[in-house]
Amino acid sequence: KIDGKTIKELAENTKIAHQEFWDDRFMAALELRSYQAAHVFYMVRAVTPGDYTVPSSFVEDMYRPEIRGISQPEKAITISKPSQ
Repeated sequence: KIDGKTIKELAENTKIAHQEFWDDRFMAALELRSYQAAHVFYMVRAVTPGDYTVPSSFVEDMYRPEIRGISQPEKAITISKPSQ
């Protein structure tokens, strides 16, 4: 839950027209109207122990690239070896 809501509740009004899962990024095209809010979630996957930096999210209007935004950087993630 995030702020008392489930991910399903937060994402139910977000219409994703297209999405791509790459090794180093997640890309999505959304259907938005005017100043409609949208919530997009992705899972971070690491297969090697170490410290990772999650890059900031970048958003832009495909037809008006001057309209764009970038999020604050996420905190670093540390993946450790499983204890045996």
